[in-house]
Formats: sequence, C-alpha cells, structure tokens
Amino acid sequence: MKTGSVFLAARYAVAYDGLAKTNDEARESLLAYQKALAALKDAAEYITNPTLPFSAKEEILAKILGKNKAAAFIKLLAAQKRFSLAAQIGDELQKLLDNRLGVKRAIITTAAAQQPGLEAVLSKYFNAQIIAAYESDKDLLAGFTIRQGDIYIDASAAGRVKQLQKSLTGK
Repeated sequence: MKTGSVFLAARYAVAYDGLAKTNDEARESLLAYQKALAALKDAAEYITNPTLPFSAKEEILAKILGKNKAAAFIKLLAAQKRFSLAAQIGDELQKLLDNRLGVKRAIITTAAAQQPGLEAVLSKYFNAQIIAAYESDKDLLAGFTIRQGDIYIDASAAGRVKQLQKSLTGK
C-alpha cells in the first residue's frame, strides 16, 4: 500500500474512532465495522467500480448494511471513492482500540508450536497486556523471535551465533 494511503487510512480511522466516547463503545464500533466489511466482501467490486453511479452503490450498501454508524461511515468512504482503504482502516481501528486498552500485539516465532510463559514475560517487558500470535518455524533449532510493532527480539540459537560471530570478527 502506498505511504499516502496508509496516512489517509489512519486519518479516517481516527475520525471513526473519535465517535466512540468509551472503550466499550470503541470495541462495539470496531466489531460493527468488521461485520459490515465482512458482509460487503462479495459486493466490494461493485462499490469500487468507477462506471457504477453512486446512487446504485448507495442502494447496494443500504440493502446489505441497513442503517447504523458503520454503514454511514462506509457509505462516506464509497462517496469519497475511498472504499479501497476499508481494510486498512479496519487495521488502523484495531490499533487504536489496542492503544485505548493498553494492549500490544506480538508475533512469536518458535521452534515448537508454543512457548508457555512468553506472554507473561513480554507483558512485564512492555508493561502492557500482550496478545500473542504464535508461529512455528521448523528452521529454528532453539529459542524464539518476537516481533512487536517496530521491535524485533532475536533470542534464537542462530541469532546468538550471529551475535557471537559479529563480536569476534567485528563484521
């Protein structure tokens, strides 16, 4: 996605999220938005079709979504020819909700299917609730890697060997 699109999606997400006064309202708004996007999965090509007049798109949206805050927001996206940003806006809304709730998401890659206790350690490290998605990598012999936002922690055996090699050779 283009950099400008990311910023634009973030701005739309902030505007939609700003309608919620409480964390519970923000959670409900996000769920309503996600349900609306799921309902529009098969109609997305019509909504983004430039040859279709907006009145026809408006009818499609009304039939599928009815009338609610999420439907009105998606209608606005379609009217502004920004519906292609809808999925990215959903991702940004999730980030905003996580931020409201003090939650951080991390991807933990391990040699085994799951390493018990890593979430608790990460929660202390980041001083926040951690929601982890575990991935298994058969190439990892031992240890794990963690990706949380821009932070990357390599606690794998291969990573330690690379660090040792770098310290011994200076490269």
